Parts: sequence; structure tokens; C-alpha cells
Amino acid sequence: MKYFAALALLGITALFLANDFFTAGKNKLAAMVNLHPLTEPQIIQQGKRSVLMAQVYSTFPFNHKHLLAINAGAEQGVVVGMPVTTEGNLLLGQIVEVSNQQALVQTIFDNDWTLPVRVGPTLRDALLVGGQNPRLTLIDKNDVVQKGDIVISARKEFPYGMSVGEVGEVNNLVAHSFQEAELVFPYTMRDLREVAVILK
Repeated sequence: MKYFAALALLGITALFLANDFFTAGKNKLAAMVNLHPLTEPQIIQQGKRSVLMAQVYSTFPFNHKHLLAINAGAEQGVVVGMPVTTEGNLLLGQIVEVSNQQALVQTIFDNDWTLPVRVGPTLRDALLVGGQNPRLTLIDKNDVVQKGDIVISARKEFPYGMSVGEVGEVNNLVAHSFQEAELVFPYTMRDLREVAVILK
């Protein structure tokens, strides 16, 4: 009989120890959650603009440059057509699909992306054609376009003058009716972690 009593005492002691262990574990987990809060989209003001800062979901190990998924959607005021920027004021793309808390961004690296732009200090007209290596096309043969010239958006649906990138190598072959140029960006898509959606 005394053995059963001893076993019962051991069992009760083990239950208390296990309860203390799991309670300590839960408290530790709660502390970790407090230390690492979820990252929520934040609205900030840029002059007269309201901008929503959102995080970019990873597509690793795939290299989907043409579409980005972000952690902001209809509940945060995002709607289809809104421009999306990075590195401050660099146009990256626009919203093409929205759910409650997420959205898809079509970027300038999409083959279907085209954008009227203006180039350099004299604001020469050109057409940006998207793809893995976006380029400037339809530049008049007589226009002076140089490496390093700033390229800005001229699409009426976007705020005028948003930077897109800089001119790279210029191609002005005699056999072509127009000049073309490479487009250079101060960022790489794989390093993007945060973007800004221009709300208004």
C-alpha cells in the first residue's frame, strides 16, 4: 500500500513540475511575441501625399520580378491603379489586384508594361518598355539623350515627375528610325523589402 502512496505522490509532484515547465514555456513565448511584433502597413505623409508603407512578400527561390505581393490591401485603402514606389520617389509599378489585406503590384519589369516618360533636363519624350531589362524607345533621332540623364514618368494617371531611373547606354544606329537606351536603377528587385503605395 505504501508503494501506491509513494507512486501517487511522485505522480502529483510530476504534474506540478510539468505545469510549471509549460507555464514557463508559455510565458517565454509570450515574451518573444512581445519582442517581435507583427509588421503592419503604416501610413505616412510626404508633403501633401498620403503614402502607405507596405512589406514585400518573398518569392525565393523564384525570380518573379514582374509581380510583387505586398501585405496591404482594401482594408488599408489600397485600390487597383495606385502607383507604387521604392527608394523614396522611384516609380516601381502599380496595383493590379487587391484582396482584403494583400495586393499584387505589376512592376516595370513586366513584359506588358509601357510608360510614357520624359528624359533629361530638356524633357525629351520617350516610351519605357518593360521586361527583364526595361528600355527606352521611340526617342527622336535629333534629341540629345545622354548616359546618366534622369527619366521621369509622364503618364497622366500618376503624379507627374516621378523618377523611374537613369539612362544607361544610348543606341543611335543610323539604320534605326529612333534612338533607344538602356535604363539603370539604383536598386535590385531581390533586395526589396518595403514599398510605398501612393494613396492620394
